[in-house]
Amino acid sequence: MLRSLLGFEWRKSNAHLLLLSKFLHPRTLDDFATSDAWKTVLGENPHQAIKRFLDQGVLMQADLRAQLDYKFKAVELKEMLKKRGLSVSGRKGDLIQRLIQADPQGMKQAVSGLTVLICSEQGQEIAENYLANEKAQRRNVEQQVMGYLRQRKFQRC
Repeated sequence: MLRSLLGFEWRKSNAHLLLLSKFLHPRTLDDFATSDAWKTVLGENPHQAIKRFLDQGVLMQADLRAQLDYKFKAVELKEMLKKRGLSVSGRKGDLIQRLIQADPQGMKQAVSGLTVLICSEQGQEIAENYLANEKAQRRNVEQQVMGYLRQRKFQRC
């Protein structure tokens, strides 16, 4: 609450950027419901941060395809296809597309009540930039450490 009153800018918070990056792949709020670690590093309940992401348009509700992908394993999708007399070959995305084409209403019912979230284009760009920057920083630190090791610059504790 204090953060929202002070105009907290989550885009400058590594913890918030990391949380956003978790939504590059479909997730639900329940994925973060029991994590005290997220609450500690964010300084707020993760659901508050996620609501802010939704309000600002960096997260959005996933489409039917992503919801099915999140909820069902390939084995379960193949069973659903068998029940409908459809081919069970192909990748998971192909199975999902086949089910949606054959039974759109049934597929909507299969995920009713499930709220799956994913990054919007804007959120994806922010999250990917954050991850790329983190990777570059790690690479730089590793190179610096390797340089010290090659030069035998050790420090005894």
